[in-house]
Amino acid sequence: MPRIRELPYSKVERETPKPSLFKRNILIPKKIFICGNSLLSKIVQEYIPVETRIEDLSLIKGKIGQGQYNSSMVLIAALADKSDLANEIFELKSTFKNLFVLIVLKEKFFDFARLCGKKGIDKVLHVSELGGIVNVLDQINFQRTRITLKDFGIKKSGLSQMAVEGLKIIEKDYIQIKSTQEIANRMRIHESTLIREFKKYDLYSPKKLLMYFKVFHSLKLIELETFSIKEIAYSSGFTNEKRFIECFDRIINMTPGLFQAQKNFMFKKSSLSQ
Repeated sequence: MPRIRELPYSKVERETPKPSLFKRNILIPKKIFICGNSLLSKIVQEYIPVETRIEDLSLIKGKIGQGQYNSSMVLIAALADKSDLANEIFELKSTFKNLFVLIVLKEKFFDFARLCGKKGIDKVLHVSELGGIVNVLDQINFQRTRITLKDFGIKKSGLSQMAVEGLKIIEKDYIQIKSTQEIANRMRIHESTLIREFKKYDLYSPKKLLMYFKVFHSLKLIELETFSIKEIAYSSGFTNEKRFIECFDRIINMTPGLFQAQKNFMFKKSSLSQ
């Protein structure tokens, strides 16, 4: 069988890669508080497949003030009227900018929705859009934990087109990608060529960089303090829990379970000292 000649990179025709069969596990935040109109709050609650708490905004603000707030919390304000609690919600968001705030409206107030955007509200849904709230909540976690090249101090300036494209693919789809061969296939080059190109610019090897992206993503999930090791493994792009533990231990020098336990201990200790 004749050897297939590798085409020059600049002349390779681009093909839209087929979507990976792997799908990232949906992770919904587990600290969800709902406030506002009681009837609308119960409707919202029915659409969320994890435990949520309906409380008065004043109680929620009190808990946040006592230090019970952390970055894994989500506040959903169910508003039957655009004046309901709006100013209090805006004030809370301006004070705690990292608090994810989702507003659900009973009526379509387009001017109010635009105002919410200007006030930093993360998402506004109409009650008719509640069927998609699970995806919205999942994206909250994904955006909170997403890793970028900046996290490793990697800059694309001065690199070749080939190296830049390889880095972009890893950064965009590191959870779905299972091997460096998959990256090379997307670029329509040999895997060895990709490895040499990364080495030329003193970058991590594609395999090592991909593993670092996945492990650092898992670290951010652990920081949210709400997910099991198994959930974190699959949601960080590992095919099984055993492989995740091996990679994590290799990079962090301890198992994810031990790391999670130590972090929880430090969190509880700091809470007691407040």
